[in-house]
Amino acid sequence: MKILFLSAFLPHTAADSAGVLDVAYWLEYLASRHQVSLVSFVSRQDIPYIPRVRSLCANAQFVRQRVFDHRMVYLWETLTSFATRWPAIAWMTRSCSFRKCIRRMLKENTYDVAFVAFTQTMQYL
Repeated sequence: MKILFLSAFLPHTAADSAGVLDVAYWLEYLASRHQVSLVSFVSRQDIPYIPRVRSLCANAQFVRQRVFDHRMVYLWETLTSFATRWPAIAWMTRSCSFRKCIRRMLKENTYDVAFVAFTQTMQYL
């Protein structure tokens, strides 16, 4: 089966979050049995883990995660989300680059199913 796997965080087994760790195990399990293509956001801290994650996938694309390096920027993003139809977490993870990666993969391949990890990633379906 061909699976398009979308994740808001790089799914790697050295993660310090139980949610990310669960998704990493799902990726490993699915990739051992199926052809998985991944689109994932990555942070600076994730960079050392990219080669391992890439080795699991038939195709992997990574998009830099937006960094809110100041509380006021984070507050502004949260407040502006109220003027949209988006929950704050989805508003803060909107990305044209992520959308373009998905479109490129869909042009190049057909998939049997999409696996969407984390609620904020649902906006890309």
